[in-house]
Amino acid sequence: MRMATPRVVDYKVTMASLDLGEPPWSVAVVDNHEAARLGVMAYLLTRPDQFGPCAGFEGLEALSAATWTPRLIVLDLYLGRDDQPTIDAIPGLREAGSAVILFTSEERPVPLRRAVAVGVSGLVLKNDGMMPLYQALVAAAKSEFTCSSIVAEALLTDPTLVAAITPRETQVLTGLDQGLSHQQVARRLGVQESTVRSHLKSVREKYMTLGRNVTNTLSLIREADEEGWLDHKA
Repeated sequence: MRMATPRVVDYKVTMASLDLGEPPWSVAVVDNHEAARLGVMAYLLTRPDQFGPCAGFEGLEALSAATWTPRLIVLDLYLGRDDQPTIDAIPGLREAGSAVILFTSEERPVPLRRAVAVGVSGLVLKNDGMMPLYQALVAAAKSEFTCSSIVAEALLTDPTLVAAITPRETQVLTGLDQGLSHQQVARRLGVQESTVRSHLKSVREKYMTLGRNVTNTLSLIREADEEGWLDHKA
């Protein structure tokens, strides 16, 4: 486990502050891994003056069936259902009055930035440990956005980690990643094959600007996948 120093980050997202009141704050831990759920709850229950009640949920359906609304939610980005991220659920959780802390093993910048953009109140990488999670929860209760470490902050803010790939370029790369030919991708998107090649040229130039070694289409797909751009369920 790496040593982590939590950092309060002025990350520019549009969201209203949540009034969570005074402690103790109720906490829901949503993670499909039982050991992770129990570990977080056990840690938080050692601080009854700040957190309680605490409850664990295997997924969002179980959380929605609960008869209470937690003030804080510790949420894993993936809950095991076809490896789909929970990003779409975050705005609704905030609207219900809960601050959401992302507690995840994901270290690809694109899905993390998407989650922050829709309203999470903090990012904690699981490798950074429990103390940063505790500090992120306390910060979220004060409407402060916290990253668990310099690494977590860089995943959200470092412009050299992510190429500015457009949605159409992502569709082209996703199709090629699925084994389609240039012609088949063009047919799927309703464009000319030359347009597909133009999109690939644009992506290659973006990665070359970042100093990436992209010599062919496979290397473009690899770079995009490592950043989290590709939709494997498309």
